[in-house]
Amino acid sequence: MINPVSKVFSLIAVAVCALLLGCSKSDLDILKDKAAAGNADAQLELGSVYANGTGTSVNYAEAMKWFTLAADAGKAVAARNIGIMYSRGQGTHQDLQAAVVWYRKAADASDAKAQYLLGDAYANGTGVSRDEQQALKWFKASAKAGHPAALTRIGAMHLEGQGVPINIQEAVNLFKDAAEQGDPVANAILGSMFKKGTVLEKNLEAAAHYFKRAADGGNRAAKVELAVMMLSGKGVPQDRVTAERMLTEAADQGVPEAQYHMAMLKAFGSYVPNFYAAADLLKSSAAQGHADSQAFLATLYQEGKGVVKDDREALRLFNAAAAGGSASAQNSLGVIHRDGIEVPRSFQEAEKWFRKSAEGGDLSGQTNYGSLLYSAGRYSESFIWSQKAALRGDATSQYNMGAMYNNGLGVMVDRVLAYAWVNLAASGEEKLPRAQRLRDSMERTLSYQQIVRAQAETAKLKELIKSE
Repeated sequence: MINPVSKVFSLIAVAVCALLLGCSKSDLDILKDKAAAGNADAQLELGSVYANGTGTSVNYAEAMKWFTLAADAGKAVAARNIGIMYSRGQGTHQDLQAAVVWYRKAADASDAKAQYLLGDAYANGTGVSRDEQQALKWFKASAKAGHPAALTRIGAMHLEGQGVPINIQEAVNLFKDAAEQGDPVANAILGSMFKKGTVLEKNLEAAAHYFKRAADGGNRAAKVELAVMMLSGKGVPQDRVTAERMLTEAADQGVPEAQYHMAMLKAFGSYVPNFYAAADLLKSSAAQGHADSQAFLATLYQEGKGVVKDDREALRLFNAAAAGGSASAQNSLGVIHRDGIEVPRSFQEAEKWFRKSAEGGDLSGQTNYGSLLYSAGRYSESFIWSQKAALRGDATSQYNMGAMYNNGLGVMVDRVLAYAWVNLAASGEEKLPRAQRLRDSMERTLSYQQIVRAQAETAKLKELIKSE
């Protein structure tokens, strides 16, 4: 409680200073006087000044003091800020349960952001037992109070079936509503949906539109996505200069995805590759757990480019990247175990990692998994994965498909289709020599009509590959 006598003497001292000495008070001093006099708005503002270090040093203890006074006076924003400080351990010990108590006070006073934070606490079980229904309740309250990020979270719940039945269309509608209200995350989600073409029909122009809106709203991941699209000219006019500037800005801010793409540019995007600069960028992003960066850096260690060759470090990074979901790293681990690089050779380990990589959509993983199964005589399984890789243009898999059709391995003999697949492998970019030899051998045994049909099948397969 403020001593009224001290308050009077303080005001008298200020008046004497102003009248007799001609001194003037700073804006901060004036704000302090108002806060000390019990003005709740000033207390809230002063708490923010100390919390953010606006015009003074950051002082979380002082921020907590003034936010508490403002909250006691009924300022919901102050109560919410206290909750945030408890969640971060600023000006006090970290206490997630106390954070929830303060969020609830502000939420009950209709503070939209506090309602969102309370919903988030229930959604993640942070400081309170996880409860999807309570999360949904508070997200809805926050959205109704005008907080668009809450709409995005409700959309995500419909997308994943959390607290509500899965409803893709409702999720998309909510994302679009949130995006129109300016939520960067919703814009980024829609951009990703249009780019991938899974939930929504693939539309790179629409993807770029939403990524730009998200980037303009401060979403750094969307900024990187947009820059990458500008590099290739997909969905937007190609603009390498602007793209590199955007990626450099994001990389300098420590965004791992940007550091990864800048490393790719340093290594492969110029006439004179700079693997040393690429490695430096990758070390930063890999240390943040970016799986693709870990996999790329591991490859540099394997090859001794930009770093001293170190197969053990490569193995460590491949393992980290594979655990993080990198399908290319999983393929590399398959190769390492298949060939016995720094580890004993193991068909089982190789099969495990090639399968994970193949299931993750990595072309090399699908090729190697199909080939491994082929070499093990598991032709029916090999056929499935070889076909996937072959339709994506892999010459080795196309050759394996031809060999299986030619010899009836895992599939009925069909020499016309066998020739078609072998012809693709023989005449494609790689012009696989063994495919050329097998094709020449088959031409000596097939009839003219069979060869004509086989060439027609080759043309059909080329069209299928183009559409993949």
